[in-house]
Amino acid sequence: MITRLRLDAALYEPAPPRKPGQMGRPRVKGKRLPTLEEVLKNPKTNEEVRAHLGFETQRQWSDLAIARSTPSILGLFSLVTLMAHQLAKDGKLPVRQDAWYQKPLPTF
Repeated sequence: MITRLRLDAALYEPAPPRKPGQMGRPRVKGKRLPTLEEVLKNPKTNEEVRAHLGFETQRQWSDLAIARSTPSILGLFSLVTLMAHQLAKDGKLPVRQDAWYQKPLPTF
């Protein structure tokens, strides 16, 4: 997760939907989520991007360059994924095929 939030920020799920006939002010927050610091300490957190997206170790010289490139790469991946989702929903997403390699679904 790329964010500018503090590590001790209080995070919550979205508010649950209102039940019919429920009186009083509607809820603003849902269930409390773990803090970013707790998520960061989880050993599975750093491997998710590498395992799921094939994200490799950055090879820049400075920490500042890594801090710039990693969010850019994840943002680009998100943008391409959203565009592909929209094209697939409209039925306009082409899947390139070769004679020796048939793909049923597009890949990134």
